[in-house]
Parts: sequence; structure tokens; C-alpha cells
Amino acid sequence: MIPQFSELTEDEKALMFDVPVLATILIAGADNCIDKYEKQVATELTKYKSITSEPQLQDYFAYVSSNFRERLEQLIAELPGKAKFRNPYIREQLTKVNAIIVKINPEFSTEFYKSIKEIARYVGEASGGVLGYLTISKAEARALNNLEMILDPKNIK
Repeated sequence: MIPQFSELTEDEKALMFDVPVLATILIAGADNCIDKYEKQVATELTKYKSITSEPQLQDYFAYVSSNFRERLEQLIAELPGKAKFRNPYIREQLTKVNAIIVKINPEFSTEFYKSIKEIARYVGEASGGVLGYLTISKAEARALNNLEMILDPKNIK
């Protein structure tokens, strides 16, 4: 599968594959409305990253993008509809990533971190603004800032 994940448990692998989906739900759903444009942007971005990201991440994003939309819809259906009930769970899950990324190749971890931040930013910008783009709602901006629960791997000891 993903060579960098060879030392991870099955639960850790599953969480790592869910990170882009969880980040999408956290950011897009911060205003209690996950719209089709936010879903579309996140789905297309994961596909794009399977081709354009750093070589060590291409297999990861190829796997994630293969079922991204389905997994996104599944988690949206399973998790509470209101952000105030859903987001604590998502934050808890994303915080667990810090203990996992230190087990992975540092180059992969660094690029993974950058990619998740980029996905979150693009999802946050997907609705609002001019023609629906380039403006982040206040709730989404707060969520984007709160994505700090995933630490830069360079700063994890």
C-alpha cells in the first residue's frame, strides 16, 4: 500500500487516510453547512494532488482520492449535523495524527502536513466571496485556525 505506513497499525492507517476528509468536514462544516462546492473542491483537490504532489505523497493521494467523495458523504451522514457536536470529535481524531506522523518518514510527514493545510485553505475558500470563491466565512476561518491541532512535524518531539 503506502510504504511510509508499514510501521503503522490498521487503526493508524485508517485515520491517516481519513485526515483529508475530516479536515474537509471540520472546515466546510464550521458554519453548519457543507455545500456542494466545498465537497467538489476537496474531491477535485485530492485527485489533483495524486498527480502533482511531491512523489512520496502521490500514492497516498491516489488512494485517498479513489473513494474520497464516498467517504466524505459517509462521515457527513454518520457524524452529528451541527458543528458544535461534530467538531469536538473531529478535533480529537486530528489530534491523534501528531503521535502517528512522528512514526513516518520526516519528508513524507512534512509534505503531508503542508498538503492538509492547503486542502483546508482551499475548502475554506470554496464558498462565499466573488462568484463563490476566495472568501472564508468567519466560522470557517476560526476552524481553519483551529486546524492547529495537527502540529508541524518539525515541532513535534
